[in-house]
Amino acid sequence: MNLDGGVRVVGLKEGEPVRDGALCVWNHFRGDAVSLRVLELDGRATLRSEREEEVLYVLERDTAIHLPAGTSHTLEGVMTIVSVRTPAASDAREPFVVSLGEVRCSAPATAGTAS
Repeated sequence: MNLDGGVRVVGLKEGEPVRDGALCVWNHFRGDAVSLRVLELDGRATLRSEREEEVLYVLERDTAIHLPAGTSHTLEGVMTIVSVRTPAASDAREPFVVSLGEVRCSAPATAGTAS
């Protein structure tokens, strides 16, 4: 579906996937600054990109993985992953994993409460 302003809305697994070993890949958006794809893993796969940084969000684990350009990360199991890639920009040299369940935001101020 296309919305006003050129916004395109798609389902996670909409369209025909590309099979790459244990991965099914839905390539949704590809631009100069960002790309978005959805990966469905059933087995084991090593992810790597030489020129792009990638953030992987593993839906079933509520986990994000930052994968700097030129590094690899192996995943195993059955899972759905949202992948966002951008041109390499960080100085990071090793992948790192963040459990989003551990990330805490401060509570918003309640209306009418002075800080």
